[in-house]
Amino acid sequence: MDKSTTPVPLNGDRRLLPRLNIPTQDLSQRPNPYLQPRQLEQWAAELPIGNTTVAAHQLLNQLKSLNSAQYPPQERLNLHNALRAVTAELLDAMRQGLRQAIIPLDYKNQYNASLLQAILEGMATGYKVAVSELVLHTRLKELDNLLLQEAIYLAMTYLGQRLVDAYCLYQPQPRHVWSDINQLYQFAETKNFLQNTIDDACPDTPLPVYPTIDTVYKRILLLALAEPYHLMQYEAMDIFRLVAASVQSCQIEPFHEIVTQGEFVIDLNADDGPRYITRDMEWSANDARMIDINNVKAQLDNHLQRLLRNNVAMAELDAVSLVERQQRDMLLRLADAWNASLVRKTRRFELDGDIELASGLNACHHFISNGAIFTPEVNELKLSTDKSSDKKEARSLFATAYREALQKDRRHGFQQYHLNPWWQRNISPLGVALKLENPADNMDVRVGELVAYRITNRRKRRWQVGVIRWLKQGNDASDANVDIGIMNMANGGIAVGVKAIKGLGYGTDYFRSLLIPKQTSIQQTRSIIVPALLYDVGTCLVVNMGQRLFHIRLTRVMLSTRSFTQFNFEIIQRPIAVRL
Repeated sequence: MDKSTTPVPLNGDRRLLPRLNIPTQDLSQRPNPYLQPRQLEQWAAELPIGNTTVAAHQLLNQLKSLNSAQYPPQERLNLHNALRAVTAELLDAMRQGLRQAIIPLDYKNQYNASLLQAILEGMATGYKVAVSELVLHTRLKELDNLLLQEAIYLAMTYLGQRLVDAYCLYQPQPRHVWSDINQLYQFAETKNFLQNTIDDACPDTPLPVYPTIDTVYKRILLLALAEPYHLMQYEAMDIFRLVAASVQSCQIEPFHEIVTQGEFVIDLNADDGPRYITRDMEWSANDARMIDINNVKAQLDNHLQRLLRNNVAMAELDAVSLVERQQRDMLLRLADAWNASLVRKTRRFELDGDIELASGLNACHHFISNGAIFTPEVNELKLSTDKSSDKKEARSLFATAYREALQKDRRHGFQQYHLNPWWQRNISPLGVALKLENPADNMDVRVGELVAYRITNRRKRRWQVGVIRWLKQGNDASDANVDIGIMNMANGGIAVGVKAIKGLGYGTDYFRSLLIPKQTSIQQTRSIIVPALLYDVGTCLVVNMGQRLFHIRLTRVMLSTRSFTQFNFEIIQRPIAVRL
């Protein structure tokens, strides 16, 4: 068990020393055997990385042995540094299986996620122990100062990675991690270590950034301010790499005045990350700091403007790649977070109730249409065929086309859709918070997923259309609950089929989509919800309502996730399908 400890220096002065959470150590224990870095490197080279579970347990046992034994600080640092490369390789291999894991995690993935956290904790603990040993000296020699800076930097690196991996899987922030990070930063600030460059032999980013304690801390802050529980799965890892280039534009300043709304702040004496102060929030701190990211936001906004202009120009040539559109959409979500667009500014109202929920665009389409059979190709054929012709040849052509249309439509009937029971916790003018206890093994919940929901005992009530905006799950088998927040998009929708006839996506078949004609705000115009990354601005679609066809051009992206995209559109005459 972790225990919060304050190192006691030889002169007895506890002031300004970091209060770190490290395991209780047996000071009489001596290493057996006494390892040298070269021996440990040879041992690490033989780890069976291909079998991640076995390798993880072997590495964990080695870390526990190192962290509980007595080594001089310099030797402890050298030993842990000898494990950094193989640890990075093993963690990357473990993450591969978790990147596409279904949320909530099943037992196997939950176990692997726990192993991953334990390895990061073991690495961080070794460097924290080195820090606690070095600060015991009344006067540090030049070498000791360099060792202390390195130990602080690397402890914060692995502590920060614990947060990143927790965010990627929507798990709670590990206890004491923010406390240790804040304490280490606070101590480094008092020693004027923040801007000193560290010789990092295993950097976790290819970007040309300064390896300093200041850089490590600001990267973690910028990720935390990105509202990580609102991001797509493992998008937190991508943003953590991305923000490394922006840390120099982030400023952290102490202040003593009353905080007004609209500021990002953090308390260096708290076990908590940064937060955004809203008008109705009461916040006090023992060591308050203001986080100024105005220059960071300006850089992101300028980059987004260039990217969007380029995307619009390239869309005319259908040349915007899938990767480019995914990156664009991720940056738009990041901009929303840093502009505090995702911070709750409306009051919640407690309101219990049983909810039935459909997840995914196809499932929403199915239930909103009351389970009607989806036959867009047959419907289009009937609407576009001249029924007045009695010629035998015409009837034969129609029969052939009908069989082909029927064959295409059959693929839509193979999928079965389910409603899942949730419990409503509270509501607000903009959405609803739901909870699920002991979710089924086959349930898949994702941030950015389209949902349709209604109160269970009101079957005649119209389906509410929304998107999962945030997600949190327990971090072990004893806490399997899942909490989600849904942002409402529309009070109902019309189930339609869409097919591109010009622009990006041309040549594909019909897809289930939702037409949103209902207004939820004065600014909202008609929009359509289509599968993610299939079409883009400028694409022309035929909209098939079963009894009617009409044509639209997509004009603006309103909302984009990995699951769907919502576009504004304009109605047009049928264009000539042209591939440029």
